[in-house]
Amino acid sequence: MNNDQPVSIGNRALCLLSALVMRPGEVLEKDELLALVWPRLVVEECNLRAQVVALRRVLGADSSTGYVLTIPGRGYRFVAPVTVKKHQGESTFAPSRVATLPPPGRDVIGRQALIDALGVQLLERRCLTLTGPGGIGKSTVALTLANQHAAAFAQGVCFVDLATVTVAQQVPELLAMALGIQCASGDPLSAVAERLGQARLLLLLDSCEHVLDSVAALVERFLRDVPNSCVLVTSREPLRAAGESVHRLAPLEAPLERHQDLSASQALRYSAVQLFVERATSDAADFIFSNAEVRAVSAICRKLDNNPLAIELAAARVRTFGLTALVDLLDGRLRLQMSGRRNGAERHQSLGACLDWSYRHLSVAEQHLLRQLSVLPGSFTLEAVAAMVEDGHDVLSVLESLVDKSLLVPLGSPAAQRYHLLEITRAYALEQLAGHGEVAVAQRRRAVYALRVMREACACLNSLSSAHWLALYGPEVELVRRTFAWAFTPGGDPDLAAELKTLSVPLWLHLSLPVESQQWSGRARGYPRPAPPLAYDHLDHYAVSA
Repeated sequence: MNNDQPVSIGNRALCLLSALVMRPGEVLEKDELLALVWPRLVVEECNLRAQVVALRRVLGADSSTGYVLTIPGRGYRFVAPVTVKKHQGESTFAPSRVATLPPPGRDVIGRQALIDALGVQLLERRCLTLTGPGGIGKSTVALTLANQHAAAFAQGVCFVDLATVTVAQQVPELLAMALGIQCASGDPLSAVAERLGQARLLLLLDSCEHVLDSVAALVERFLRDVPNSCVLVTSREPLRAAGESVHRLAPLEAPLERHQDLSASQALRYSAVQLFVERATSDAADFIFSNAEVRAVSAICRKLDNNPLAIELAAARVRTFGLTALVDLLDGRLRLQMSGRRNGAERHQSLGACLDWSYRHLSVAEQHLLRQLSVLPGSFTLEAVAAMVEDGHDVLSVLESLVDKSLLVPLGSPAAQRYHLLEITRAYALEQLAGHGEVAVAQRRRAVYALRVMREACACLNSLSSAHWLALYGPEVELVRRTFAWAFTPGGDPDLAAELKTLSVPLWLHLSLPVESQQWSGRARGYPRPAPPLAYDHLDHYAVSA
């Protein structure tokens, strides 16, 4: 209304007006307004200027004396007085349902039992956070869960995508806008709580990992002040908010490498294989999954860590490359470069883009450690992590943060806690390592650590049982292999390999790999090195095998 006369206003101009009047007298930066008015879209600044002009025209004001004041180089400010009128009955949200939930996409494969269980958990505990690495299906599972349980909420489901938020203060404002609640007090959360009251609503906050503090505060306030509503969150790490229940999404399932003789029907019992076949068939009508394709499809799924997004991206390449070639191509750059649907979120356009999103939101120390860990093969211990960083500076807190952010996976072990990088994450981190010129330093640190571990292994041969010794040092076999391979490259250290040759003999024999021991020893034999200050008496009975 303008002077009690109705006026016509476009959706974008209305969103702009709502954002400005919610914080009267305050300068709203251009980037903040772009994110609020065009959520999940990338637009030029000229679009914002056009909407400001349209808004001033509707309000009947020019740029110099009107309601919206331009702050050169920064943004805009609403300068007219704002009066908030509270109508009777406004303390409770209107009975009409909120309709901001996107429709579900493709059918979710291999998750239905989990979604049913999570629905029960959400209704019982009121706050559920789905965590996991990029592409694991957090948003897909959350949207499916919300659509299937929307009937349980009288006011429906309010969906807020926070991926485009650049300023933490935007989070409560976006929530108020999604609910259609205007706030002139500068405290959107209070306005939301006052309006919702006893409403029964499901709030779905998607992609929260880069604004955790703001979202955690919002969720705690929402749970306290809107007691009949529930909150569903997706994030690559937990909020650590009071009342939060966390579920980490696991990868899909694929046959193990040793299960090579499954039939096609048996392989389709595994969710990863089922997803690949369904997507490949939809993109290539002539694709037929028979017994002959089981090994290749299973290998592709394993190379992609059974990650749903990665599997979908790879399945779309069957039509172009064929199944057999695709298995080998996924060892190279294709794995990170495969692109997805054009209308999908930018961070889901490729595995590289997905990991770019995570990497950009890491601290400098977290980025550095992730890059260094990329040269450690298989699983590794906390001691290995510390060895890859100069002086092991602050490694514990950084390691914990990478685990929380779903970039590093902890593995329970009978002998000692170990960790590993998903292969997709490792490939990305290796690229970053090369881009920063840190490969040579990281490889040498890995080699020095491998030598130290084998010295320790030899030193406790007589003090540990064979089973305990093997549980501790057996997992280091791939580390030793990588160290030998590096030692004979132009930038390697053959002298280090000569010492490692003797120290690693017990490991090869405990693993029943004497032939491999002899092969590495043969390469190192031409590079003799003086014996280190270590007593070798307990190695004498192994020497003949070296």
